[in-house]
Amino acid sequence: MWSSGLTGLTFLDRRFRWCLAGVSFLAPEEAALEAMLAGWVAQQRSRLLVASTVEQRVLVVRRFVAFSSDYPWQWSPGDVEEWTTSLVSQGLAHSTIRNYVAIATLPCDVEPPGMAVAARSGPR
Repeated sequence: MWSSGLTGLTFLDRRFRWCLAGVSFLAPEEAALEAMLAGWVAQQRSRLLVASTVEQRVLVVRRFVAFSSDYPWQWSPGDVEEWTTSLVSQGLAHSTIRNYVAIATLPCDVEPPGMAVAARSGPR
């Protein structure tokens, strides 16, 4: 993030989004999640993954967010264990469960620079 030199304006990202100083999101965690997922989708597309693969991966992450009631930067190993237990009780194949867990943790490995700091700073 850098200052534009204009009073009260701050550059937020490469997509040229500007924000007035002192203005904040109504739901900053949700905005951070959406920005994180958008960046992750862009990264996967740049690796030439098929659109249906990318869409399915995002759905798995959203399912885990809904299950845990937490955002990726708040997840703990215990959340993964509870989710895995829930998936086992649904009768899913072990390979499907391993795939879901691997997919759900992928976005945590590609966090954009500064995202973790922005997400942890919370509402102001």
